[in-house]
Amino acid sequence: MEGAQDSHVSVAFVAMSGECHRQRVLRDSTSFDLHCLAIAWFGTISVCLSLGSMVLPADIWQPLLGMTDKEVVINVAKSSVLGQEGGSWIDLIKSKRWAAACGMLDMHKCPASLVQLRDEYGDSALSWAAYCASTSPGAIVLIRRILALAPAEARVLSSGTGFLPLHEAAWGNAATAVAILLCAAYPDAIYARARPGGETPHQVGKTMHRNFAWPSPEGLLQAVEVPHAEGGGLDSTALEAAVHLAEQATPCAPVQPCQFMAKQIVHRPSLGTEDGFQEGVQHFREACAKECGRFAGASKTRHSRCSFVEKSEVVVGPRGAVHRLHLHVVRAVHEGAARGHAVAKWPCKAGPRRERALDRTLKFGTLAVFLQC
Repeated sequence: MEGAQDSHVSVAFVAMSGECHRQRVLRDSTSFDLHCLAIAWFGTISVCLSLGSMVLPADIWQPLLGMTDKEVVINVAKSSVLGQEGGSWIDLIKSKRWAAACGMLDMHKCPASLVQLRDEYGDSALSWAAYCASTSPGAIVLIRRILALAPAEARVLSSGTGFLPLHEAAWGNAATAVAILLCAAYPDAIYARARPGGETPHQVGKTMHRNFAWPSPEGLLQAVEVPHAEGGGLDSTALEAAVHLAEQATPCAPVQPCQFMAKQIVHRPSLGTEDGFQEGVQHFREACAKECGRFAGASKTRHSRCSFVEKSEVVVGPRGAVHRLHLHVVRAVHEGAARGHAVAKWPCKAGPRRERALDRTLKFGTLAVFLQC
């Protein structure tokens, strides 16, 4: 018991105005964790922390490890009171500091608004937690708390990829428990595609990871039918039962071939009955160059034309072997990017060179005839 008490220390955050907040933290907490806690308490974008005469930078230094005091006083200087601490909280999730992220969520004045904030690219905290979760128990606790506060976050699409949080969990090869939590909040995500003609979460997981071990979509749907709290929140007991039930279900079957499954070796069904299958060949991707904008090739054009490499993907044979074809093409570039022909500074010598070459050829022929005689 004494060892357990020594692993924590009471920290008092004292502002210059006299405002004080106390929190028990782990002794191995980094100074970045302390910065995030202070930001959550005082509602500022940036703070300056000092421990005695030492300034605490926001990095991986662990200033509390060498201290034996039961309570440590940290002075806080506010930089700007704007109340936007979502960036630092999402940074904690990205760095997989689950305990610090849960602590910041505990101390926030309005946790429901914190979990709905976005990073600079428009991605939600839940999508980052699902992507970085892996098999961490702390990540499962944080995801459960986010869904309890805002279950609608499970329906939010990523601005860049169009992924739901369930797609992100499959992309990061998260544990089955994470998939069950997200499916309980939004069951339709199991069969949702990232974009028109895109991939389902199981297809994303099978494409990105050879050891992807989620149960089949039917198994996940059966698991989320375990009684749980309204809003998609599963307590620990119900979650364990749901995971056990999902693991006993039918394993996930191999997915159909898609344009992102080049290196995956799976047994594919016959393609003879699919639409677009003609003479044993099915086109997955038409020939297209990577650069296809208005000024494509402007950086490497020669005069008014530029060479490109077009790539296409086709499936051949009854087993669905994927072949990638590369085609070299030359096209004219936009007139605004054309460089034109260089102006000669000296008279052209091409004509005289051709004449001399012809004279040498004639002389060599005459000499050869003379020697034969």
